[in-house]
Amino acid sequence: MRISSILCPQCSTQLVCVVRASKPYAACLLCGLFGDFTKLIESGELLGGTLDVDEMRKLRDELAAQLDPAHRGQSTGC
Repeated sequence: MRISSILCPQCSTQLVCVVRASKPYAACLLCGLFGDFTKLIESGELLGGTLDVDEMRKLRDELAAQLDPAHRGQSTGC
């Protein structure tokens, strides 16, 4: 996972690029909008739908662990 320089078209938060099953997708960890990263680059559209709260929390935790190894294994409890 990496933080992208592309902003979410819905809330203007930086998107993250996540690779799942060998396919990259872009996701907003604030509003949950997501979609195919390649299509986003090619057409500027993010058409995958909305992530549920649990998936957003999981991705935030994964990003936090990646950015700060001290957070590994910790949960926010939210």
